[in-house]
Amino acid sequence: MKVSFVLLAHEHPDQLRDLLFSLLSSGSDVFVHYDANASHDLESESKNWALEGLSGNLYFAERVKVVWGEWSIVQATLNCLYLAREKGFNSDYFMLISGSCMPVKPVALLQKYLSTSGKDHIEIVDAEANRWVTDGIQQERWNYFHFFNWRYQEFFFRASNKVQKTLGVSRKLPLNHIAHMGSQWWCLRSETISAILSLVDSHKELVEFYKKTWIPDELFFQTLVANLVPKDEVSMAPLTRYQFNSRGVPRVYYDDSLPELLGETQFFARKISHRAISLKGSLAKIGAMSEDDYSAYVEEHYEGFKTQFVSSLELSMESQANSWRSLSEWTDNPYVLGKAIPTPTVILCSLDKNIKKETLSSLAEIPGTAIYGDLLRKSEIDFGEGKDLVLGYSRNNPALAHHGWHFFLADIISQHANDERVVFTIGEEAFQHLGILKWNHNVTVILLDDRTPLSERDHDLHKLFNFSQLHHKEYEYKSGMQSMMEDRHCEYHIVDAADHQRIKELVQARTR
Repeated sequence: MKVSFVLLAHEHPDQLRDLLFSLLSSGSDVFVHYDANASHDLESESKNWALEGLSGNLYFAERVKVVWGEWSIVQATLNCLYLAREKGFNSDYFMLISGSCMPVKPVALLQKYLSTSGKDHIEIVDAEANRWVTDGIQQERWNYFHFFNWRYQEFFFRASNKVQKTLGVSRKLPLNHIAHMGSQWWCLRSETISAILSLVDSHKELVEFYKKTWIPDELFFQTLVANLVPKDEVSMAPLTRYQFNSRGVPRVYYDDSLPELLGETQFFARKISHRAISLKGSLAKIGAMSEDDYSAYVEEHYEGFKTQFVSSLELSMESQANSWRSLSEWTDNPYVLGKAIPTPTVILCSLDKNIKKETLSSLAEIPGTAIYGDLLRKSEIDFGEGKDLVLGYSRNNPALAHHGWHFFLADIISQHANDERVVFTIGEEAFQHLGILKWNHNVTVILLDDRTPLSERDHDLHKLFNFSQLHHKEYEYKSGMQSMMEDRHCEYHIVDAADHQRIKELVQARTR
């Protein structure tokens, strides 16, 4: 069993030396595409590294200028694969990696795993039946013609898509293929690679079609494999560890990440920081180890790794506990921030402002409780009695708060880190905001149900007319709340609005 590597790189040559030494020392061949945008020449500089004495072979494919999101990255990969075919393949598997990857286990263990797997390892999700893209366009990636790059030409990118949508443009994939999407990083059998190249050679329309798609590296190989290889010969188990936040920003690993990475089930990790000199050196040695040497290495350093990992984990947990709002620094996704709020929060829901006012008054004496009115009201922000300005937000100018309501709410709640809980009310805006806040385990939502019988109400005709209108609105409001709260992580209660004792008990129960 032999695995070779297809390496897509643009980094400074010195940043690739550890990776190349590790892979070549393990006996693997490496087919490199070095971005033509790079100012250095990796092929020339690597000749000074004495790589010839290593057991693996190093090959350099024809260089192209790679642009993120465009066909060029697929072309760079194909150039490596064509070179591998020219060299007779001479491997059972080819694994695609980047210049920021490093092995976290010996290549020997990867080869052992692949010998028992016998499958292609690639994420392939039917993109015509399932949503794979977290944020942004999906079917439009191939349905529309893409002449502009969103990263560099956003206005023209969006305008082009809008025009094509108006015109009803809807391209179909060649060869009646069903579109599949997945991570760019894969490990494929040589026979699968051969079948892909043969298909591309015999159907020039494939390249012409995918040249006008958006981010084809998450579509091209995935679609071809899905339409060429039987499902039972494909595994979607990832062999490379990579993590992204909700905005698609990748996690970067540093020198203190070694114990964590050694505990991984995957065989490679990306992205390793170019500043993590010690980490890259350690991983380079591990990649070239035999299975026995690796076992001895882990056993020898186990206690030290364990201590380091626990210390790092404790520091991370402390940082998150004290700085949870740092999430807002890298994402404007309200779901992420809304679910992260750690302070126990009680939200009282009603359309009747008098009921909400009376309920808040009954809770005023509960110790350790910060009480607000309708913080998210569209017309004005109700901070409570005598409060017109809080943290720069003005009662009479709600525009700033509503522009980023999740940031506003986080600002308000975060100032009560030492309180037991925060209570505020909400009215007709409930459906806009509770759809997000209901996924927070630290939230209790209480629907205040006005159960006062008609016989006990003031029979003034004008007041009865107003009550009739409110009654119908509240019926729709309560029905909508019931439907929305069927699926949730928060606590949810419907309570008689006049039962202040029960409401008080529920508020006091929501504690740290």
